[in-house]
Amino acid sequence: MNQAVLFNDDLIFDEDRHAWIFTCLCSGSMIKVVIDERFHPQASHVEDSIKFDWENAVEDWLEQYEPVGSEILLELPI
Repeated sequence: MNQAVLFNDDLIFDEDRHAWIFTCLCSGSMIKVVIDERFHPQASHVEDSIKFDWENAVEDWLEQYEPVGSEILLELPI
């Protein structure tokens, strides 16, 4: 696990963007993670197991790439 990434418990569904959004701190910078709703159709609740999968996907992404700006658009396999 990457100790430089701390995930906030602030997952929301943004109806304007049709995406799930949460934030994390990465090496002291606030990063907004955006996940298109096609990867999890809008629902009132996202199971913890899915949240953990998304967090793991963010950690994997950060191992390969550097964020440009303050947002990551996370592409997940369908």
